[in-house]
Amino acid sequence: MSTLARVLSWPALLAALSALFSSAATAAPPPDMPLPPCTVENGVQQGACPWYTSAVVTGTSTGRIGAGQAATVTTVPSIPKCTRWNQEANAWSPSPCYNGIAPPAFGGCAYIDLQDGGRFKRASCPEALYLESNASTSSQLFDRRRPADGSGSCGVGSFFWGDSDTNQQGGATWMRVNSGWLNCELSLRGSRPDGLYGPTWLAVTIGVNRVSSGCCGADPRYPQTEDVEIFVPIDGDLRESLDVSVLATAVQRGSEDNLEVTYTATISNEGTQRAENFDVTFDLPEQMHFLRVSDSRCTQSGAEPFAGGNVICRGMWLAPNGDAAGSDVHSVDLVARIVNAAELQRDVRVFVTLQGDMDSSNNSSTALVRPELRTATVTDTRQAMEALAPYFNYETRPELLNLQCDVYMNDIYGRLEAIREQHPSVFNNLSFGRVTSGDYRWAPIEIELTRAGHVGVVVYLKGTDYRQTGIVIHGTPTWSPADQDSQSQMGTQPIGEHTTINVWRQGTADHGLYYRTPIQNFPGNPRQEAPLGCGLEGLYSTNREEFRRQLNCAPEGPAGPFFPDAVVVRTESPVDIILTNSQGQRIETLGGEIVAQELVQSIHSFATPHDDGTYGWILVLPVDDYDVQLRGTQTGTYKLTLTTFNADGTRNDTVTEGITTPGQVDNFTLEAPEGSGTPTTPTTPTTPTTPTTPTAPVGNTGKKGGGGALGFEVLLGLLLMFGLQRLRRMQ
Repeated sequence: MSTLARVLSWPALLAALSALFSSAATAAPPPDMPLPPCTVENGVQQGACPWYTSAVVTGTSTGRIGAGQAATVTTVPSIPKCTRWNQEANAWSPSPCYNGIAPPAFGGCAYIDLQDGGRFKRASCPEALYLESNASTSSQLFDRRRPADGSGSCGVGSFFWGDSDTNQQGGATWMRVNSGWLNCELSLRGSRPDGLYGPTWLAVTIGVNRVSSGCCGADPRYPQTEDVEIFVPIDGDLRESLDVSVLATAVQRGSEDNLEVTYTATISNEGTQRAENFDVTFDLPEQMHFLRVSDSRCTQSGAEPFAGGNVICRGMWLAPNGDAAGSDVHSVDLVARIVNAAELQRDVRVFVTLQGDMDSSNNSSTALVRPELRTATVTDTRQAMEALAPYFNYETRPELLNLQCDVYMNDIYGRLEAIREQHPSVFNNLSFGRVTSGDYRWAPIEIELTRAGHVGVVVYLKGTDYRQTGIVIHGTPTWSPADQDSQSQMGTQPIGEHTTINVWRQGTADHGLYYRTPIQNFPGNPRQEAPLGCGLEGLYSTNREEFRRQLNCAPEGPAGPFFPDAVVVRTESPVDIILTNSQGQRIETLGGEIVAQELVQSIHSFATPHDDGTYGWILVLPVDDYDVQLRGTQTGTYKLTLTTFNADGTRNDTVTEGITTPGQVDNFTLEAPEGSGTPTTPTTPTTPTTPTTPTAPVGNTGKKGGGGALGFEVLLGLLLMFGLQRLRRMQ
């Protein structure tokens, strides 16, 4: 055994196969590698497992079989040689003993296939040894000789006879049997093997006849054969091989919503022949956008999708392994942009296609990329969306009432795109994109007509997983599919109404308002809405130059400027708010409800429940001066943020932190900068109204979250009003 084989383990040797072939111009023997150990995996034997084993006999070998070379196999019994047999008493001395030595039998060849990932295989010897195998059998390829006496055969049968009086021992031939007769020399009849796949062995079966007193059969001299299979190494040269391997690696750079990955495919010629006209393919998942590639032979295939698809490098070639005249290794770098980190679940696969490649196990490789997203919560997103509130009123355009939910989705998306274009700072911390999800029933009837999906626009903290931090803005023609979740909140309240922020079973068509639903309460498993690549970490109207090709992402949306014509009041518990504007009109909160709203203009409000049962509030108000009172509800610290905007949209925050007790009142003033917006017109304050209770559901609650049981007339009316196809999307 070579020093290499003694020092390296079997797995380490297999890992070094890429360096085992020499130049194509010179034949080379295989590396000196040990037999792979015999193991059992899932009940299946792997490695060099002998077909025959015995507790009575083992075997060894020395040397190699080859042209002009011989190997010696030795049969090693664990019982002694027989010396006497009494036929009448059927008694052997000693007992048990062996009274026959089997000549070696050839069971084909075994080899480590270096062209197939180092797998251990068996085949006929002509096939395993020569490039051009003939009709010869394994027995015709090898000679046997007994070195003890030069006999042209090996082994010996039983020559014993017995007599009860004389108790004679065996005949003259058997009397000469000694330990030398257990050796047999094996040699090759043909030429030096020229077609080895790797280290190769001849499978040889050897054995003895075991006998014991009182046993057995019609002729007790031949009772039991004990066999064992051993492997004898064969010397020869490796066959020429056509074998290309590929290794894929990846390096990620960038952060948050601008993540790029460089995938490197390293292609190596592992064989002894020149590899010509092969292809290398990068298989990109749908969450990746192809940007550029380092080799001019590589192009995006098919219709060049914006996201996903294949990039194929055609007509590649490599010199033979170890050829000094040309390169046997080539690398290709592909740069891609992650356009949806939350849904990136599949690695990029790179594979080689080469006709005649002898080892398919190394023709593909994958590169692992898992973006490290920031940790955040839905509450963090709610707070960040405060920057959006002055620009987006969460109300649908009048002409969109009574339409499908995807119309609402596209309206929301288009308006957010317009705000991003005109006021990009609003989205410094926010990303958004269209999502679709759902497999729910819009009515408690288990028929296909009641199966629906839903769509909306998810807004989330940039660089986080929208499936954990997102808030979906959406509208519905009937009730919301998330309407039984008390956290499905509308963005504003209708003028003159003083309802709680929670609305149950009312669709957008009833009030013209969009919902804000935490992503975990949105029906089904949200995924990106087609076309893939729009929004999220992908393409917006303001970053087109960052991508290789364009995609029409912006649906039809309202035109015109978006300006922060508002002031914002934000609190963190434990306080209630009492606001009074310059005309004496009042707004008051009580816990999680607005109990007074005297302004003639609508306001945008959002309550955030705290773990201690108190609420924080975000109130987006018309531009005006306000007296602000904070009334304590518990003992603890509170925080007040007053926000105004300059005429150019610049944001001004005044932050105050304090300690309060139940009933304590702290007073503040909010003054809007001059020219920051349109001043309110003085009006007569309206009388505060008592907050109303959310409308109760009609009928019994449905079992799949779609709503209550509908009467036949109501169901028929819905079908006629919205159309079957519209209802299928809930919609």
